[in-house]
Amino acid sequence: MICGNLTVRNFQEHCLKNNMKKEDFIKWIPLAVVAFVTFLCIYYWQSAVDFISLLLGAASGIFLGLIMAFLVNILMSGYESSICSLIKKIKKRDIKRSGLIRVVSLILAYSTIIALIVVMVWLVVPEFVNSFVKILTTIKSEALNLLNDEKIRQNKYIGKYASQISKSIPAEDDLVNYIQNIGTFLMNGFSGLFSSMLSSASEIVNIVAKVFIGFALSIYVLIDKEKLAAQCKGLLKVYFPKSKNFVNVAQLLNNNFKTFFRAQVTDAAIVGILCMLGMFLFRLPYPVMVGMIIGFTAIVPVIGPMTGEIISIIFILTVSPIKAFMFFIFITVLQQIDNTFLYPRVVGKSIDLPGMFVFTSVAVGGSLFGLVGMICAVPLTATAYKLIKSDYRHRIVVKNREDKRKKREDSKHT
Repeated sequence: MICGNLTVRNFQEHCLKNNMKKEDFIKWIPLAVVAFVTFLCIYYWQSAVDFISLLLGAASGIFLGLIMAFLVNILMSGYESSICSLIKKIKKRDIKRSGLIRVVSLILAYSTIIALIVVMVWLVVPEFVNSFVKILTTIKSEALNLLNDEKIRQNKYIGKYASQISKSIPAEDDLVNYIQNIGTFLMNGFSGLFSSMLSSASEIVNIVAKVFIGFALSIYVLIDKEKLAAQCKGLLKVYFPKSKNFVNVAQLLNNNFKTFFRAQVTDAAIVGILCMLGMFLFRLPYPVMVGMIIGFTAIVPVIGPMTGEIISIIFILTVSPIKAFMFFIFITVLQQIDNTFLYPRVVGKSIDLPGMFVFTSVAVGGSLFGLVGMICAVPLTATAYKLIKSDYRHRIVVKNREDKRKKREDSKHT
């Protein structure tokens, strides 16, 4: 049955009576398919959500590979341009980008990323562990001073609890208690520990497998990226002849993402290096670790610098409140310099987006999709802003032409 009591045969007779051609009937098929799929999704909502989650989980390695390929491509393209310009200077003529240059650039790009990760772990982790131990030691000493206070112990309500708590806090060198507690935990909860270890091991293997799949896929995509792009454009041209606007939007989105990430990482690196040098100059504690924290968090627009500043102040407070206050003044001045001079020149010109839209997009993207939403919100908003701006200018031009045409016609009639 179609539309109540209208059968397929009656529907065909209705189409013939109204001179509906076969081509006109075919045009409505995609709309009918979309309506049917929408009905299924609404009626079987939970099943549809579970099915989509299963598909996304199965394809997470592919998505990871595409994301890795996009990010590494920014660095690889820079290496390719540098190598080609270097060879051009040596041979005094233009050269085409060969497969060897692509492979060398890809190896250099991944080597650079791995080297940065290793250096960050090697420099940051030891200082982070020492700072964390100092924080725990400070909390412990302050707690013991509070619990051993005479007013607290003389209080009839909390005095007995304070003495019990202070006795239960182990000394720094009392390793026997730690070993005994760990042994008791292992003996009593061995079965649960074993099952949780198996579950964690399977999850780790699953994550490693997805990372390996993504890594391998990113290499294939980056080596043949021009061929894959041409194939995608060919498929769209054949099966979707009117997809020219979609291709233009995709190219604009790709350019905005690449430009934004390149500019944002450049600005974050400059801020991190300036922060580290300034901390060395003013003899503030943890200059390398804090510089990397500030640089890494500065990749996230607007909210990232504030988060890095708060984390850094907490660590410096373990050494000296006065130095933490000095760091607060220093990082505030540095962020003002960045917002006034560096960021508008490095990032502002690249995305061509007003500051109000940047802040709003980061806030909305972060509330909806967390850290990924904060990072991706700005280039997405910049793309929408440029599309609306271009359409607005086109409409204004068309409107002005129509107004001029009407004026000429009115002047002829008069």
